[in-house]
Amino acid sequence: MVWHDKRSGNSIDLQSSKLIQEKQTYWRAVLFRLLNIIHFLAERNLALRCTNEKFGDTRNRNFLGEVELIAKFDPVLSEHVRRAKSHELTDHYLSNPIQNEIIDFLAKSIRDKIISKVLASKYYSIILDCTPDISHTDQLSIVLRGVVFKEGFGAESFEHFVEFLDVYDTTGKGLFYSIINFRSKYGLATEDCRGQGYDSGSNMRGKKTWSAGTLLGNK
Repeated sequence: MVWHDKRSGNSIDLQSSKLIQEKQTYWRAVLFRLLNIIHFLAERNLALRCTNEKFGDTRNRNFLGEVELIAKFDPVLSEHVRRAKSHELTDHYLSNPIQNEIIDFLAKSIRDKIISKVLASKYYSIILDCTPDISHTDQLSIVLRGVVFKEGFGAESFEHFVEFLDVYDTTGKGLFYSIINFRSKYGLATEDCRGQGYDSGSNMRGKKTWSAGTLLGNK
């Protein structure tokens, strides 16, 4: 059964649908602005936040500072900040979790484009480097190199950082399995690897231990 408003001639279903559409438009506009703010800060390697996350405080760091700055000129963010400050919203999407989710989304999107570029070029080189982070966990940075051939423009080389991997075995054998798992995850063929570079070269020399370089076919 559909109820009608006799004065306006509109059904309650139609009014509800219009209200839902308005909310969707509003939240899309808000999230679009937040995504671009985070993209701007991440692209320039700027910290998003610190321990202070209060509106109006000059020490609330870059993310909230950018939101407040743009809100001075943008009606969408101006209204959103007003509603967040007055506690009209149970979820305002300005907290740490949404920032991390957007960062993960951007990282995945960029990584997928890099992998697609490498797969399109077919042959690639891989560069690895291990370093401990603040928690003393070794992180393996992975960089891929390749060549793109453009008709009429010749060849163009590229080099991209792809991701960090937590590793708990930095021997040649341990790094070998880390590389194999990485390649398997993104569909990179071992036989298409045409070059390898490593830091801590003594780990990769072999002798009586495993040599990842030898196992991967580059003797």
